Amino acid sequence: MQHSATGAVLTGIAIGLREALEPTRREVAFVIEAPSDPEDPDAPISLRFDPDDPTKTVAIVRQAPETSSTPRTPESAESPDDGAPMA
Repeated sequence: MQHSATGAVLTGIAIGLREALEPTRREVAFVIEAPSDPEDPDAPISLRFDPDDPTKTVAIVRQAPETSSTPRTPESAESPDDGAPMA
């Protein structure tokens, strides 16, 4: 693809006209009110959102508790109880 000075000038003019003639767009912010109740410690998912820095948002996903009375060990997790190999 070849670039020309005329193409660059025309592109600059088009962008300048767009900025001059189009009204500025304002993005609508979504505001959701957080509940004031304390966090449920047994909830399967907990989200701690930092509105000032979204990179510091933390999601905590908890595993459901085991229903059997026997604790699972790594050896018992490898093979199911029915003797069939795991895929």
